[in-house]
Formats: sequence, C-alpha cells, structure tokens
Amino acid sequence: DVEGQAMVDSCICQRCYHMRNKLDNLDERLRSGWGNHELLNPERFTALLKPLNRKACCIVMFVDLFDFHGSMLWQLRKVAGPRNPVLIVANKVDLLPAGVKEVRVARWVWQECQ
Repeated sequence: DVEGQAMVDSCICQRCYHMRNKLDNLDERLRSGWGNHELLNPERFTALLKPLNRKACCIVMFVDLFDFHGSMLWQLRKVAGPRNPVLIVANKVDLLPAGVKEVRVARWVWQECQ
C-alpha cells in the first residue's frame, strides 16, 4: 500500500540522515568499521568473521555505492577463505541518475574490488 511504502521510504540510517540534511561534518563514528566502540573496530569485526573460513558458506556483503570505499571490508576475501564465494551487493543503485546503466555500475564495482 502507498502509506506503508511511504513509511519504508522515510526510514533511513543515521549516516544517511546526516548526509541528506547536510548536518555538520559527517561523524566518522557513523562509518562502518570506524570509531572507538569495540564493536565497530575493524579488527574486532574481522575476528568475529574469522571462523567463517573453516565453514562451507557463501558470504554476502552489502556496500553503499555512495560510500563504497568506506563501506567495504577489504580483508573479507582473506577472512572468507579460498573455498567460500563472496557476493558483493551494491546498495543505493536506485539513487543514481536515470541514465546510468547497471552494467556500467557492475563493471565499476568489479574494478574497485580488484
């Protein structure tokens, strides 16, 4: 329904809220893998994922196209291990200009991941 969709559309993360409303300089603590909180620490996050390399699994990682390098966990391939596939899902494609082709975005994501 329209009302339900409007509610979903209005739900945004704190980081996006700051970006959308141009509030002060973006607080780096809102960036994934950054900040002093122990759960946001990249080493802690990597340690939590490390047991995955001993299991057969498929890892799905969501990245923000508008903060690709900030939302990417670069050591994920190493953490996943050699047998487990890693799928990268690019979020916010719907916010790109209408003329941008999905093939071009996919190619860019692939190149950035190399």
